Amino acid sequence: MSARITDSGNTRTTAAGRRLAELLVVRPAYRTRWMRQLRRQDTLRHGFSTVHQAAVARVLADHLWRDEQVPVTDRALPRRLKDLVQRALTGQVLSARTLDLFARAFAMSAVDVEELQALLQPPGIPATGSQAGPAPGRGPADSWPGPQPESGLRTVALREAWSLGPDGRPRMLHSIHVVRAVGTLPGYRYVLDPGGIDLRVLRGGQATPVRPPGPSTAVDVTFHRPLRPGQTTSVESVGRFAVAGTPVTRLLRGTTGRLENVELQVRFHPTLLPDRVWWTVWPGPAVMHPLCAEPVGLDPDGTAHLFLDAVEAQAVGFHWRFAS
Repeated sequence: MSARITDSGNTRTTAAGRRLAELLVVRPAYRTRWMRQLRRQDTLRHGFSTVHQAAVARVLADHLWRDEQVPVTDRALPRRLKDLVQRALTGQVLSARTLDLFARAFAMSAVDVEELQALLQPPGIPATGSQAGPAPGRGPADSWPGPQPESGLRTVALREAWSLGPDGRPRMLHSIHVVRAVGTLPGYRYVLDPGGIDLRVLRGGQATPVRPPGPSTAVDVTFHRPLRPGQTTSVESVGRFAVAGTPVTRLLRGTTGRLENVELQVRFHPTLLPDRVWWTVWPGPAVMHPLCAEPVGLDPDGTAHLFLDAVEAQAVGFHWRFAS
């Protein structure tokens, strides 16, 4: 997953990411760790003068497995971590939590860690200031809402806009979903997050409610005409959510497959605005602790935005903190 709009303009993040990449090459102990993870098919375009990102991702995955943060049966973890590594080492996105993951996986010295923290953090802010712990509320283990991967489609664009009510609960989800058929495709199943009441298709097909297992609501979206392999169509829909319930502090989009050209936004009610918002990446449905969490600001209308080139076998979205 690569972000279109990221922290790349932040000179602190850029400097910290470049220095991290440099340290992984010039420090023999760090370089040895990722070199041991090289595979026969790996290509070193510039010899050992630059770090190999796929090998680094395998080092991080090995640490998460050993530390029992991710089940060892999750063998796709290194592939999912490659985008995190790319963003970190190029300085696009590097949070304090991601830096801590690198430090632990490579057993970095205190001197190197302090240097990277100093580069990353603005003056006067402690090194732990940007870390965002797991927020209470719904997590990625509860469900994989959205288009179901077994439906034989490819998501080439997805735009989701959430609206929250004055009680901090989701009220509406407006979605535009552009799909391409892998085989002959008459439609697909769309699962709403827990608390969803219904999904109404405005354009591109018809919706029939179904009863999936668990607390979620789902509909079968049937296209006006079945798609042939390679054909593309778009579906616009609106989902409604129950009014009653406790405020949520997390909204996400997850997939076991691949989503391309993803735009997510959440609009908070003007009477209940959060004091902190992070956009967040989780490695999978069974992991509650995020891989990285980056602070984001709100627009004047109380909206947070996230734009991503692709999401693959991960969950991305927002979590926030209301003032106590």
